[in-house]
Amino acid sequence: MLRIALGPLRPQYSTKDGTLNIYLTGLRCARVMHLASETSERGDGPMTALIRSSAVAAQLLLVVATSVAVVVGGLSLGERQRARVPEAQAASAPTSLATHENAALGYRIDLRRSYRPATSSLSSSGDLLGRDVYTLLTEGEERANCMRDGSSTPDRANAAYLHVVVFRNPAGLGATDWARKSPFATPRAAVESARVGVLEAARFVNEGITMAYAIRANDRVYVLTPTMWLSPAQHALDDIAATFAPTPPQAFPAAAVRAQPREAAAELGRQLFTAFAARDAAAVARHMPTCRFGIHTVLEPVERGSEMCCIVNRSVAGFADALHTRFASSDLVVLVDPEPRAKVEGQGANRYERFFLRSEWSEGGQTTRVDLYVDEIQGAWYWTEALHHYPRQDLSRTSCGPYRAPWVSGPGGC
Repeated sequence: MLRIALGPLRPQYSTKDGTLNIYLTGLRCARVMHLASETSERGDGPMTALIRSSAVAAQLLLVVATSVAVVVGGLSLGERQRARVPEAQAASAPTSLATHENAALGYRIDLRRSYRPATSSLSSSGDLLGRDVYTLLTEGEERANCMRDGSSTPDRANAAYLHVVVFRNPAGLGATDWARKSPFATPRAAVESARVGVLEAARFVNEGITMAYAIRANDRVYVLTPTMWLSPAQHALDDIAATFAPTPPQAFPAAAVRAQPREAAAELGRQLFTAFAARDAAAVARHMPTCRFGIHTVLEPVERGSEMCCIVNRSVAGFADALHTRFASSDLVVLVDPEPRAKVEGQGANRYERFFLRSEWSEGGQTTRVDLYVDEIQGAWYWTEALHHYPRQDLSRTSCGPYRAPWVSGPGGC
């Protein structure tokens, strides 16, 4: 049995009474979050889900998802292999620790030497100051994981990533009050007051397991959280939090003048227009995330409750190779309108604009509209998502819809 619960924290697995529970959770982010393919313990097929979240920490999800960020991955379409995820060592076992420090964000933390830094970035907008991402995966494992396509449910490799996310705390909220009002709060995770040494903190707890920490220091809040939770846990959060120490924050490096979002999206639109017009797959890939990007479909006419389907997390490397082949065969023509269009997402104070480019993909006498969504990742803009428009009657009986190469591996279908 599969149980899927949606909420504002990131994905978690747990088992209870023979039921596999997946709590699909996420930071508020300005993009559709595509999670990757996974099978049940019996290996009896993919399970799908889609989260659309809202706006505060878009860059964080894009770092781990495409990211992005990116970290989002899963089973290949032709294989049933799982990426290895090292299990956390027992808290009482003697381990060798390494100290990691970020002078600009103002913290120091000790992690087992099996961790390595994955990404680090600073933010100059909103309350998000920046984040560091650490992983238990080796560089080779990470590269191999990014070569596989995924569908829509979490890949266990995601559990190998640990984030330290730093927010301003302009209202001076206590750690518990901040946690309850934060994008991490969910009815499924209780917020408990805690201490980290002399520091005020809060724990997010689900079924007795610590899911995340929020630590108040330096007029900031430091959140320690994995991308996703598996059972058994890969990160001994209580032990990790106990090593946390604030340091005097240093000034951020002088930030380059950043273009307004619409201007940046328009510049990316011009670059993608040129790359597609030149039928240059390598140039297209340079404007995409390094690991995966999301693909899904809207069925028209739209019916409430079944608007979206057919979610795939496509390997960017695999997509680029397949696009090169299709361009070489001269049977695919892609036209991109470089002028960005805006779509308003979120509600109330969390409303924001997200930009996309209209494109048409023509082959075999048939033309498909594909919206190319673009997002900012660590100060640069990338094409991160493709939304296909298909008539409802054209939906394939398979779980991946009527996609063909380069959207999926092989000449057509799943």
